[in-house]
Amino acid sequence: LNTAARFGNAEAAKILVANHSDLLYNRNENDWLPLHRAAQSAHKDTLSYLLMVTNPACKTKKPIENDLEHMAPFEDDSGVELLVLVIASGFYGEFCHHLWYIISYSLIRIGILDLSLLAAWF
Repeated sequence: LNTAARFGNAEAAKILVANHSDLLYNRNENDWLPLHRAAQSAHKDTLSYLLMVTNPACKTKKPIENDLEHMAPFEDDSGVELLVLVIASGFYGEFCHHLWYIISYSLIRIGILDLSLLAAWF
């Protein structure tokens, strides 16, 4: 799935996710998910699809430890890094509001962001 994301093959990504949805949550050696790879490579259709099917509450796996208790896809540095990659790819107008909502939800869930502050921003 990381390879499909890197090269922007949305059709291959759909087939892989349909048969192995756990691949959405496998991090590569750089600690990136397929979402990060699609954003870095500026593949809009693939990124859009992966954003749609990735569950923000699911735990991810690191490549070496295969640790299911790793952070959720949009928590901590992972979410911030994804947001930066989306902006750098030039998709900020289309995806950043959606990503900010997901990242904010994750920060509220783990107690870093207060819900009243988020309500004040919107």
